[in-house]
Amino acid sequence: MKAAVGAEVGLYIDHRGEVEVGDEIVTRSGRRDLVVQHRVQVKGIHAGRHHLRCVVLAPDAERDPDSRVITIWWYSR
Repeated sequence: MKAAVGAEVGLYIDHRGEVEVGDEIVTRSGRRDLVVQHRVQVKGIHAGRHHLRCVVLAPDAERDPDSRVITIWWYSR
């Protein structure tokens, strides 16, 4: 299922580096998401997992030069 541009989506990623509000998440398919809310899970089997709320960006949206770009890929099902 594909989310529309401007939709708010939830992403849960296992990323060893830092993630901050304003960062851009990019998938291998080229989808771009802007992080608007972030927390790191501190307990349980998935401690360290990043819980993100993101807004889906248009593929041609202008990129903020101060934001980091984090490329992710999905686990196989």
